[in-house]
Amino acid sequence: MRRPLVRSLLCAAVLLPFSARAQSADVPAGPEMARLARALAGDWNTVEILQHGKPVPPGQGRRGTSRVRLTGGGMALVSERHSAGAVGGDLRWFITIWWEPESARYRFLTCFRTAKESGCERRGSGHWEGDDFVNDYEETIRGRRVKMQDRWTEITPRSHTLTALRDSGGGVLTPARRERLPPDRRMSVRIVRLGTSRLPHEGLRIGTVRRPPRGIPKSEFAARDFYDVWLPELAPSEGLVKQAFRARDARSWKAFVRRYRAEMKRPAAARLIALLAALSSHAAFSVGCYCEDASRCHRSVLAALLREGGARFASN
Repeated sequence: MRRPLVRSLLCAAVLLPFSARAQSADVPAGPEMARLARALAGDWNTVEILQHGKPVPPGQGRRGTSRVRLTGGGMALVSERHSAGAVGGDLRWFITIWWEPESARYRFLTCFRTAKESGCERRGSGHWEGDDFVNDYEETIRGRRVKMQDRWTEITPRSHTLTALRDSGGGVLTPARRERLPPDRRMSVRIVRLGTSRLPHEGLRIGTVRRPPRGIPKSEFAARDFYDVWLPELAPSEGLVKQAFRARDARSWKAFVRRYRAEMKRPAAARLIALLAALSSHAAFSVGCYCEDASRCHRSVLAALLREGGARFASN
């Protein structure tokens, strides 16, 4: 039988993305799994903010990571998590969630391992309550069955909150533990000025420019922080570059933006933008141009196009 400590550690967290939402190669097998994947799939940090029903002092809560993916041809969502903290030590667990048409409920299989014990069990049935995802189950604590609930709330593409609740008496569920899950900042896209010093964890730098830097040997492009890979397909056309240089007021700049957006709607460019948006959930990289003023540079428009495509952006 699992100890109550392990039960509570499995339950609650705030999940924050590493950088952007992760994508899976599997296509959801039905609308129920599609909705669940849209809400929870990704690479997340876990930051504990409530423990034993009380706020956790800064820096003292459990921290870890969580990777959530569709698998099995889209039939199941799996969550592989690892966290560590002063309470409970090192904890690893693997949760599988699938849709059961007969009961019209989600089902859970939870496996865990600590330094002292490990095990697997089917645990609970999940459903949606408005925008919240809820898993109801029972655990045996000190010889009696106690109602428990895991509740995923405040679900956005950038984060969500996971709260573990338990029956405190009379059927009243009260929060016992809560975590916030933000994105893993190691995976994301940044918009940069080519030729400037690289940021920590920036990753591969992509030059979305029409021409290579003048007077610089090709062998030195990367070493001098211009770019690692040249991708002129996402740069404005030659004629549009000239129009951008001539844009002296808001009206002429808006005309440039309209034309550049139209160019990026062409199939080849649109596919590249979709590719970069998806990759931002799996790798860190940056895209950029030479312009000093980002607000009057096509890279600001490209950033908007990537964001509209669901790209995950770094916070700095």
